[in-house]
Amino acid sequence: SRLYKKCLGCLVGGIIGDAMGAPTEGKRLDEIEKQFGWVDDFESGGTDDTLLRDILARSLIRTSGYATIDDWAEDWLDAWDEIYGPKQQRFFISVLHTARRLLVHGEPRMAALGNIPCSSSAMCIAPVGLINACFPAQAAAQATHLASLINVQDASFCQDGAAIVAAAVASACCTNATVVSILQDAVSHIPTTSGARMLAGVEQALDAIRGRDYASFRKHAHDQAERFFQLQKANSLETVPLTLALFSLAEGELERCVTYAANFGRD
Repeated sequence: SRLYKKCLGCLVGGIIGDAMGAPTEGKRLDEIEKQFGWVDDFESGGTDDTLLRDILARSLIRTSGYATIDDWAEDWLDAWDEIYGPKQQRFFISVLHTARRLLVHGEPRMAALGNIPCSSSAMCIAPVGLINACFPAQAAAQATHLASLINVQDASFCQDGAAIVAAAVASACCTNATVVSILQDAVSHIPTTSGARMLAGVEQALDAIRGRDYASFRKHAHDQAERFFQLQKANSLETVPLTLALFSLAEGELERCVTYAANFGRD
């Protein structure tokens, strides 16, 4: 079916993006250009992006789509050997912190306390968009809830980042989806007051691409690092707005978007 193909494309596309971006993760532009030139293929085994996403997919399958943070936490503990296995160094510290707290204390709603901001929930949340295909509001609500397993309180904007990605994926499942409609649906369900920081970041990134191609936008963003980047590279206040900007620049075309991201630098 059309929906099956969209779901398969999303999941496989995520694996490709993870593999292509892994070698350049955290690097500066000069480092990428010196070491790789221009990245347009992949041989990497990827990062925790795919591992954490697949744990979430298992939770959604097991619960017929109704996974809560309790369900996801249970599957984190079942996947302990994956998180604290050969790719442990790839997992962001907030994910490792959550997993350890779940093991020791066991209460999912308390596991994220003290975690620093990260992109971990946004990077793995796509299956929530698929399970809520064509219903961005539901996708955003479930993503916000699930993302509270990793970031809360002063880092709750990371929940907004996850909600944006999930809503965008749900919107992309619609038969009449366009780049414009997906971008609109992505941010439509973020609370305007509590989510003001994330919404401002998205607006700034999308404004910055007007009249620019990829190369000039990339240079502009790095030249204006104090505006577009956060102190911690893996921070959804940085990564989610830039992702939407690259998606728009690529006109929604998967290969271009993934390649743009892999060559952008940082996270």
